[in-house]
Amino acid sequence: MRSPEVYIKCVTDGRDYYVTSNGGYIKTIDQYSDMFSSILDGIVSNAFEDSTNKDNGLMNLQDAYAKVHEKINKANAKAQEKINKATRQQLKQQKTSSVDNYKLPILPKQLWSFCEAMQSKYASAKLYEKICDLAEALNQNTVFVTKIGYYIDSETTDPYLVVSSLSGKESFKQMAGDLEQFVNKAKDDSYKVHLFKLDNELTQQELELLCKYNDYCQKKISKDEAKSLATVRYKIGDVLILKSKIRDGSKRNYRKFVVKKIIWSINSNPVNIIIVKQVSGPITNMSLSKNDCKRYHIKYEENLQVYSMMMNFVKIVDKQ
Repeated sequence: MRSPEVYIKCVTDGRDYYVTSNGGYIKTIDQYSDMFSSILDGIVSNAFEDSTNKDNGLMNLQDAYAKVHEKINKANAKAQEKINKATRQQLKQQKTSSVDNYKLPILPKQLWSFCEAMQSKYASAKLYEKICDLAEALNQNTVFVTKIGYYIDSETTDPYLVVSSLSGKESFKQMAGDLEQFVNKAKDDSYKVHLFKLDNELTQQELELLCKYNDYCQKKISKDEAKSLATVRYKIGDVLILKSKIRDGSKRNYRKFVVKKIIWSINSNPVNIIIVKQVSGPITNMSLSKNDCKRYHIKYEENLQVYSMMMNFVKIVDKQ
């Protein structure tokens, strides 16, 4: 392909060909794409129209070259942008497809911490793999909560981790009491128990991390159970009204509260309580002390009170 300069020179000279080094003739139009030739034809046409205003009767070739290159560069940039856009769409489709085909289960960070800290790397990998399998069987994108037990075989002194195929509070009920007896009994029962032999007994750090995971499981189980019992859900900042009962013909009282904290469970026990700040109406309930606020992990304020979620609160829109 000839350069734009050669093409312009041929056209402005009135030739649609050029002479090759061996004396042959090649049409200039065959050496350029239709896009480039149309651009250049327009430039040359304009050059001849303006010939009366030019000393040499032609458009300045340097200006023509500049305009040609500018239009070519714009066309190339536009074409490249189309390629980039198509590439981005293809990558996006591939990424979406891979995510849709397989989703890693969401596992508690406490379980990750325990697996990463284990000295028995093979047992750690097998434990993680089994938990993923159990989570996937339940629901690919749901946290799988199950108790992980630890015991040392009384005869062989080999340390083991034990996991039940059941999740939630059922796994804790199953694995209550002596774990070794539970495992021996479970071998003849219908429910499945998975054993992971360890290379060494768990260190103090490993035991603490394992306890943190099991504590997390118990709290989550209690929280989920508490949520299942709640008929009304509250959030921090909700404005509530509580109406007192009419007694002996006295006027009904209205008390107004703002929700400051929601507590579903305490020490793995469902409680379903809310901590509220009373902002109007007669105060008839005991307010929290500074020590109470420390226990509930909330900043102390005056007139903070504890109520059950089961009270007949009415949510309102605070217009103040």
